[in-house]
Order: sequence, then structure tokens, then C-alpha cells
Amino acid sequence: MYHFKLYDDERLVSLNREEKHHIVNKAIKAYRNENPINWIKRLSLFALVSFLPALIIYVFNGSSFVTGWLAISSFILAVKLASDETPNILPYLDKELS
Repeated sequence: MYHFKLYDDERLVSLNREEKHHIVNKAIKAYRNENPINWIKRLSLFALVSFLPALIIYVFNGSSFVTGWLAISSFILAVKLASDETPNILPYLDKELS
């Protein structure tokens, strides 16, 4: 996912890019082991935010905006869900840095 705020942590400034990725990925994996993804919630959000509006656009407009809408709304949804999870991952980042 796109956990941008984790990479900007002030404790990771002195590390190089590979070390940052390694530490952040380990923190995310530790978080996922204890808190797995709720796939029903994710799929229903995707259907509500991305698929349903795309279907409505296709029915009323019938144009190629559907592909663009699906791509953009899926990306925005992924970023939004990741930014909502970031505060929950910070304690796992602390464990990886200690």
C-alpha cells in the first residue's frame, strides 16, 4: 500500500532508501499478522466507490470515462485506506526501530 507518512518518519532520515523500505515493510507485515485485512469491507468499499459509479457512468454516458474512473478511484481508495491505517502501524514501526 501507500504508507507515505511512515517513510517520512524523522527516525528514518539517516537511513538509506533500502533500509527504510525494509524497516517499513517489516512493520507493515507485523501489523498485518495481528490485524488481517477485512476483505468483505474492502470489496464492498471498492464496489461502492469505484464500480457502482463506473456502472452509472457507463449506463448514462456509454463512454470511455469508465476505465479512467475505475483507475483513479481505485488508486484514491487505496491511498485513503493506507493513510487511515498508518497511525495503527506506528507502534509496530517503533518495535522495528528499537
